[in-house]
Amino acid sequence: MREFTKISSEFWTSPMGKKIKKCELETKVLAFYLMTCRHTNMLGIYYLPLALASHEIGIAIEGVRRGIQALIKLNFCSYNEENEYVWIHETAASQLGALKKNDNRVKHANRVFKNLPKLPFLTDFYEKYRNFLHLEAASFFEPVRSPFEALEIIDGRLDIRDERLEKRNIPIIFCEEPKKTTPMKNQANEDEESMGANNVINFPVKTKSSVMFTVPLRQTKTRIITEAELDEWQKNYPEVNVRQEIRQLIAWNHANPDRQKTKRGINRHIQGWLAHAHQRQSNSHIIQSSSSTWDHNVAVINALLEENNGG
Repeated sequence: MREFTKISSEFWTSPMGKKIKKCELETKVLAFYLMTCRHTNMLGIYYLPLALASHEIGIAIEGVRRGIQALIKLNFCSYNEENEYVWIHETAASQLGALKKNDNRVKHANRVFKNLPKLPFLTDFYEKYRNFLHLEAASFFEPVRSPFEALEIIDGRLDIRDERLEKRNIPIIFCEEPKKTTPMKNQANEDEESMGANNVINFPVKTKSSVMFTVPLRQTKTRIITEAELDEWQKNYPEVNVRQEIRQLIAWNHANPDRQKTKRGINRHIQGWLAHAHQRQSNSHIIQSSSSTWDHNVAVINALLEENNGG
């Protein structure tokens, strides 16, 4: 979590500031929030669910969506709804500027950069800042594998070999290789056979073990959180919105890369976070209950006083 953020005193008179001044009030508030919120980092790329932004600045989620779209049109930021990451385009320039190669902040910037998931705007960020921050090319520049590279015919069956599926515990479904049939002279019959059940390829389906979240760890590793785990934690902490708490935990870890956990310590970190959230909920219920009891007692005393005065 950043303790402070530098904002130029000339921001509102700059070309971008003048454009934002013409926008709706909610867009102005959102722009200032994106530059100063506790989730931001030196690169200006960080995890930010719109629901969390809505909660922290007190603007309805619809207003936050409108504000984000307006700021995107102004080229102030980019937002990826699938991963819920935002990039404030000029943050790295305003916070760091051009660094020397031996500057310690170069190492930190590269570490933060490598810990980011594959986002559609990372290529643009790299092209914009690679010389200023001496960025090293990340793994997302590797060519994307075709899904058909994972298909092999082994022992007479279609085998799906993909370590990415195995790591995520997604079931791999096999089907027999289509049986060879004698070609038919009638083209219509041949087409009907080609549409038979033996030619249907069953691809992996979403199950309870599907990946829902990934928590960044030290040394660019991640902790995968499955839907089954979320359901189990929700049973253990019924008063807590587990999914929302996990989103906040992920945002905290992205904002604090130096305090990220190891593979051994992440489970204790998650359980401690949820237990703390559960305690907050319990304390709020106690306060509400005490308040209700106090109001009841006051009402009873007032009723007795009125009765005595009437007598």
